[in-house]
Amino acid sequence: MSNNTTKIIGALLLGAAVGVAIGILLAPDKGSETRKKMADGASDLATDAEEEIKEVIDALKKKVSEMEDTLSQGLDAAKKMVEEKSNQIKSKVA
Repeated sequence: MSNNTTKIIGALLLGAAVGVAIGILLAPDKGSETRKKMADGASDLATDAEEEIKEVIDALKKKVSEMEDTLSQGLDAAKKMVEEKSNQIKSKVA
């Protein structure tokens, strides 16, 4: 994922956290209920953040794997070309 995508995800998570906190603080509940709701909201937010991070990591792993494959193919092609050129030079010298 790009840097902009990461910033957008972070902003959305921050916005969700602020919204949950404001909503809970303005709700007409007892202190203990409000604290429980805040703890539950924080737990939910942490779970959401963890899932987003896992998705980003999975996407990065996939991209790295694709890049490794591309690099490997490029190296194989370069080796083949060097070998062919080497053989051409050897046949001309011999």
